[in-house]
Parts: sequence; C-alpha cells; structure tokens
Amino acid sequence: QEMKDRITADRQSETFPSLPTLELFRRIQEDPNSLNGELRYKWNLQYPVFEPLLKANVRKPGRQTFYNRWGYRPRESDWSGLFTHQFLHAGFVHLLFNMLFLWTAGCVLESKMGWKFLFIYFLGGAAGALAQTHLGASTFDTMVGASGSISALLGFSLIVFPSATVTLFYLLVISISPRTGFFESPLWFFVPLWLFDQIWMSLLTAKMAFVNTGFAAHLGGFAFGAVSALLYIFRRNRE
Repeated sequence: QEMKDRITADRQSETFPSLPTLELFRRIQEDPNSLNGELRYKWNLQYPVFEPLLKANVRKPGRQTFYNRWGYRPRESDWSGLFTHQFLHAGFVHLLFNMLFLWTAGCVLESKMGWKFLFIYFLGGAAGALAQTHLGASTFDTMVGASGSISALLGFSLIVFPSATVTLFYLLVISISPRTGFFESPLWFFVPLWLFDQIWMSLLTAKMAFVNTGFAAHLGGFAFGAVSALLYIFRRNRE
C-alpha cells in the first residue's frame, strides 16, 4: 500500500521517479520477505520495467534520452510524437514481434490495396497512443512502438478481407519431443483470438502500477482500423 500511495503521489510531480520512490523500490527489491506470494509475483513482473529508469536517473539525472525526445509523452510531446513513437521499440524482442504481426496483416493489405494502407497504419498508431493516454498511461510515461499501428491493420483487414488466409506457426508440447509446423488460417479465425487475448490481458493488468505493454493502444488501434474498414466498405458500395 505504501508503494501504491507513493507512486500515485510521485507521478503528479515534475520529476518521476523521485529519490524517495527510488529508495522505496530498492528497499522492497532487497527484502524478498516484505511481500506475500501474489504481490511478489507481480513485483517480479513490474520491477524490470522500473530498473532501467532507476539506472538512468542515477547515472544521468535530468538528461533527455532518445526515447524521451522521439517517443510520445502525453504531458510534453507535441502532435509529431504521435507518429515518431511508431518508429521506436523497447528492444529487439519488441521489434521482432511487431514485425511478425506487421507481416501477417501487411501481406494481405499490400497485395489488395497497395501503399494506401499506410494511411491506416500511421493514423491507427496515433489513435492507439491517444487511447493509451486516456485509458492506460500516466502523463509521465513515454510510449514507443508500432503496436497500435499494426493493430489498426488487423482491425481493418478483419472487416474488409475476413476470408484472406495467413500462414501461422505452431508449437505443440505433449511429450518429450515437441511438434512444430505451419498451417493456413483465415483472418476471421486468427484475429478474434488475438483480440480476445488483448482484452483479457488488459483486464488482468488494469490495476498494476507498471505495465510495459500498451494493451489500451492495441485496442484503440484495432477500433480505429475496424471503423475505418466500415467507412471504406460504405464508400466502395456507393461507388
């Protein structure tokens, strides 16, 4: 409770994290018996997100990082941050998974729409960042990643091209020797499963102090893509 109260108060200040918050994080991390089992599990998920913030504050206090300059910070960034943050990622794994999902939706949309799907990509990313701002992020958080953009492509492709197929990889562990392979899946099967996972994870992490995945951005981008798809279909039918 002390940690929750401290973070709530500290995030309203100009400098986050403050020295008292740094000390509180360090104290809890050094004493594993200060938390019960469930809270310790949540702490182990959240502390790695906070640790780089701690190191950066100690080594170079007050210095603006590349992510702070080009990422989207609701309190400080201008409108350009809504677009520049889509080109930044929090490490190789973040970039890898985003590119895999971009490949999935991009193969469908590029073959049918050409470069025009880029409008959905960039505007969907901006919509995702705004959704994260209002539903899941502190005004002091820095957002990076193309997840909202790619989610918009998934929403658009599901509505406009639901029967389009993509190739998926599976890993099945039922014995000592796991089985792997590929199979063809229509978007109407694959995308709703992904959407259910995003809604479920957003509910599970709703009350966590630190979450390093922008589930609200994913859902906001998806909603933008779905609405854009409905408008696209309406205009196409009129023509």
